[in-house]
Amino acid sequence: MNKKTLVLTPILPYPPDDGSRLRPYQIIKALYKLADIELVSFYLPNEDINSAKEFYKSYYKNLYFLEQKENKNLFAKFCVYHSNRENKKLINKIIQENNYDLIIVEKIITLSYLGKKVFKNYKVVIDSWGIDSEISRQLYKDEKNLFKKFILFIKYIRHFFCELCYLSKCKYFVAITDKQFNFYKKFFKRKKLFLIPNFVDTDYFKPNYENFEEKSIVFTGIMNFLPNIDAVMFFVNEVMPKLKEKTNVKFYIVGKNPTKEVLMLYNNSDIVVTGEVKDIREYISKAEVVVVPLRIGSGLRNKVLHAMACGKTVVATKEAVEGINVKDKENILIANTPQEFVEKILLVLNNKDLNLKIAKNARKFIEENFSEKVIEKKWINMYEEIFSNNNNS
Repeated sequence: MNKKTLVLTPILPYPPDDGSRLRPYQIIKALYKLADIELVSFYLPNEDINSAKEFYKSYYKNLYFLEQKENKNLFAKFCVYHSNRENKKLINKIIQENNYDLIIVEKIITLSYLGKKVFKNYKVVIDSWGIDSEISRQLYKDEKNLFKKFILFIKYIRHFFCELCYLSKCKYFVAITDKQFNFYKKFFKRKKLFLIPNFVDTDYFKPNYENFEEKSIVFTGIMNFLPNIDAVMFFVNEVMPKLKEKTNVKFYIVGKNPTKEVLMLYNNSDIVVTGEVKDIREYISKAEVVVVPLRIGSGLRNKVLHAMACGKTVVATKEAVEGINVKDKENILIANTPQEFVEKILLVLNNKDLNLKIAKNARKFIEENFSEKVIEKKWINMYEEIFSNNNNS
């Protein structure tokens, strides 16, 4: 008999076109044949919940959509994780009335909506997509001003201990990268841990060279997300000037919701800010090189996986390839400094054979390690192990 499973997510997982929406969709797709899945999801007033219902109707038995509401409690504004009281009561009521066998919670912020009885009486799985406090740590670490550094350190410490506090309430942990898995292992040795990355739809993201443009460089991502903003600012301000001294290139910043800061990078010549595009694959296929100069943040970067699946040479920082286990100069190129980015980009622009070799190896690597079939099996194994005879407590 299928187990009754609740997936609880802080944002509407529709359309599943970015990392935060893609992850819950992949869980659902992997488990819906084994479990009777129900969804509780928050949504914003401008989001299309009717289309979401239609999209997910074949996966879910019941769907509950809750409008995101501001918490007007002044004390809550000083908390790292806080929940709206009205929605918290509603979620706990749904759980009590349905008596789920398993609750899969997306992101730590969503744990704040669960009452003590839920953690005590139910199997709760946390799937947090990365180390939540990592950005706070990196902002503190990189700040030069001593006063600001002290303030950021206090914020980081607060974030770090709040993260541990909420995580400690869960029985099962799903890590998306090795780094996150080791973080959980260090602090929660007696908990049950699983390592499950995202999968790539290799039929959708595949090589296509029809729109290829020589000396084009592409970055993709949601452009109001701090790590992405930092990445393109770094590339435009510190890499592009050095690169243009050597050759003419065109840099495309592709992604929805660009901030004013990002829009101002557009110069109508060698830097293009597209905003939201209908099909991101068009720009990936256009690229001679895909760059991922991420310096802050944590978790698995879908932009790296998608570009590799499309048979592109990716030049990325060490931080950007967290959890992917790629090999420099074999299936990717690693660069961390502006000069390294220039050298690695020029290396493939001037060596077509090397570019083709890395691109082919990248596609093969994704097929063997991140295909839907490979990752789906990991979710199924997790589900079966939780309900095995040894895990019925």
